[in-house]
Amino acid sequence: MNIIERFSSKYDIDALTDCWTWSGALNTNNWPVFSVNGKPKMAHRYSYEHFVGPIPPGSNVSRWCMNIKCVNPEHAILLSRNPIERFWSKIKKTDTCWVWEPHSFVYRVGQKNFGPRYYAYVLERGEPESSLSALCGNKKCVNPSHAGTKKDRFWAKVQKDSDGCWNWMGSKTINGYAHLNYGGKTVYASRLAYEWANGDISPEYKLKHTCKNRACVNPEHLEPVIKI
Repeated sequence: MNIIERFSSKYDIDALTDCWTWSGALNTNNWPVFSVNGKPKMAHRYSYEHFVGPIPPGSNVSRWCMNIKCVNPEHAILLSRNPIERFWSKIKKTDTCWVWEPHSFVYRVGQKNFGPRYYAYVLERGEPESSLSALCGNKKCVNPSHAGTKKDRFWAKVQKDSDGCWNWMGSKTINGYAHLNYGGKTVYASRLAYEWANGDISPEYKLKHTCKNRACVNPEHLEPVIKI
């Protein structure tokens, strides 16, 4: 059996995706490896070099199918080894959003994983003070101008009316009270807004809307009262 026959015996062709899925040895990161002259070589790189041609210096071979076990050279794309250049190549800029195209919302540099929104923010503006959300509502958007903290995301859902009410434009209970998921818990938006402005209130207190508008989160329209 020659080397090409041996290589071909170690993958299966998926009729639906046309992936050549590796069934041979894997390294510690679950990437396909193939022995060439007694030395392990990345199988997808070997496939590219044999069927396509030399890999240019400073380039990595990735797969547009996102299957890390695929060794089909027709699924291969060349990316810069420079992590910053490689990062920007994975983003599609539309009129408003910078959309992260890979299926997994993670970017790996060396042995570290980063959230793409965080990484883009660091490159453009420096280290953020806290975790970031996409204020535009597109969960795959990494545009730093669309990134904000959880508080920023909260206030992006508030519409301030001329009558002084700050109306919550997000989800509401069946009784009309503003609520959201914050810190892994479902909470009342009015209570969050009040405590940010005035400090924590004891659990035995609830908030009364003096404006009679249950969707209002203006702290000046909220009054703590003892639960009955």
